[in-house]
Parts: sequence; C-alpha cells; structure tokens
Amino acid sequence: MKRLIIERIALTLPGHSFRHTVCGTGLMQLYLDGLKDGIIYHTHFGHWNEAGARERSIYPADDCDWKALAKLSGRIQRHIRGKLAGGKPYSRPILHQAFDAIHHGQRLWFGPSTHAADSKDVQKY
Repeated sequence: MKRLIIERIALTLPGHSFRHTVCGTGLMQLYLDGLKDGIIYHTHFGHWNEAGARERSIYPADDCDWKALAKLSGRIQRHIRGKLAGGKPYSRPILHQAFDAIHHGQRLWFGPSTHAADSKDVQKY
C-alpha cells in the first residue's frame, strides 16, 4: 500500500489505555481461533481482492498494489500448505500441531460438524 492508516484506539482495560490498529484496503488478515472443550476451531488467512475492496472498503482501493498483494499472498498460502500443514479436511490445510492433536483425541471443527483423526474427510498431505 502507498500509505498505511494507523489509528489509536482507547481501551478501558486494567494496565492498558490504548492500542493501535492498521487500516487499509490491501491488508492481509490472520484470524486465530483455538482449542476449547477438546475442539480445535479454525484459523483464517485472507484479504480482499481489488473488486471486493472497490465495492466494500471505506479506504481508497488505488492505494494498493494488487498484483504485488496477490503474489505475496500466494507465497504465504503455498508456504502454509507446503511446509506448515500436516493434513487437510477437504481443501483446508491443518497445521502440524493441530493434525497431531486430533490424532491424540482432540476434534477439529469444520463447517457444521467436528472431525476426528479417523474421519474420511481428514487426509494426510
């Protein structure tokens, strides 16, 4: 992006009075969920494409180099699938630690149901 938009947000948490957030159309997001009650919930990596940003963003879409964003995103996705993932349900990568955990009794949430290691939908890479 040509310029980042950095905003300061006031907080009312003990020991924390503010935090900063970075805004703009060309940012990538990594949403991390986790383990709760023996179920591993999914994590998501993604970003808008140019058409989506032009349609929905409140920030200028022209500030982003969309070709460079797509190239970098592809490299990150290939690294996740090629180096960090041990298996997959359908076409979604499961990171090595989560893949090991489902083989030790945890379950993996995907869509409307959970999956165990012996699920037909969970495959090793």
